[in-house]
Amino acid sequence: MQSRVTKIFVDSRYAQGDGNVFDLQGAGMNMHPDTKMWLSEFSCVAAWNTIDGSNNQLVVTDGAILADRIVTIPQGPHDIDSLRVALEVGLNATAFGTYTVTKVSTGASGSTYRSFEVSNNLTFYFPKDDRSTLNSIINFPFGNILGTAHKSSFIDIRRVHSIYVNAPGFGDYSTIGPRGNRSIIGKVPVLVGYAGLVHHQTSGSDHDCVRVGVSSLASITLELQDVHGNRLDLNQASWSATLIFQT
Repeated sequence: MQSRVTKIFVDSRYAQGDGNVFDLQGAGMNMHPDTKMWLSEFSCVAAWNTIDGSNNQLVVTDGAILADRIVTIPQGPHDIDSLRVALEVGLNATAFGTYTVTKVSTGASGSTYRSFEVSNNLTFYFPKDDRSTLNSIINFPFGNILGTAHKSSFIDIRRVHSIYVNAPGFGDYSTIGPRGNRSIIGKVPVLVGYAGLVHHQTSGSDHDCVRVGVSSLASITLELQDVHGNRLDLNQASWSATLIFQT
């Protein structure tokens, strides 16, 4: 007689469907709605792009004609230097005047660069516009004022601070995320930069568990999302997790 399954190891390389459905290979689990489950462990590589389709646009208004245009930044991994070049190239495409993007020192010693200054020989501004998705990384607090130079706030090239592990149709909906998502079973802090190893292990506390809300389980769907609800694209890198159940 087979022992009862209480732990599931999942690996995205063995997922089905859209790459997020995990079949229990015939080892269906009987449980009751109050069965507890922990996202015991999670590992992946921080392989998502710094700039992707969710944050690659910036609206700028050239003062010479007072007309908006959208600057599109190439998608891919960026450090602060490549991002500076990409922004300068994008701003100068079909521009009035000449844009220059320089790194600005934010450290007391003058050697820490985490801000940009955008300047032009003609006036311009960055209007408050929902299309400016690049603001999640590069924001200009006073950019909506017409001028010849604007300085950004802190540039956060580590786009994803936390990974939200979602299990649609699973759980008792006792959790709620920043956007109202009720299917989150775990939140994984991202403490590394691009290409670093993300690893998280739960404390095992009852406060870290969710109740399954179902009476049986033959497969489970797991999705990795950022805080905005966008599905994370790991560029074909794999991820794995461990689920522990207690009846």
